[in-house]
Amino acid sequence: MDFAALLRTPMTEALGCRPDWRGALAQLSAPTIVIAGAHDKAAPAAQQREIAAWSRRARFEVIEAGRDLFTEAPQMLRAAVARLERIESLQAVAA
Repeated sequence: MDFAALLRTPMTEALGCRPDWRGALAQLSAPTIVIAGAHDKAAPAAQQREIAAWSRRARFEVIEAGRDLFTEAPQMLRAAVARLERIESLQAVAA
């Protein structure tokens, strides 16, 4: 049995062909937040933490949710974005 063929689907092939954005993320100067769902199996928090590390101004947060943060934890999602806005406001005042 060809297990590699079983794993090849249009979705997995498309994901394998995505461009590498690390260089672009490193150039970001805008405030950025990467929010991971603690129970997201498709995009685990460790993977999201790595993405946040590519951007020098990114904050990383984990929310107790799965894949769909917007419907599973909308209040926590809004709170995370509000924290980023407060931090950026305080840094602007201090500058």
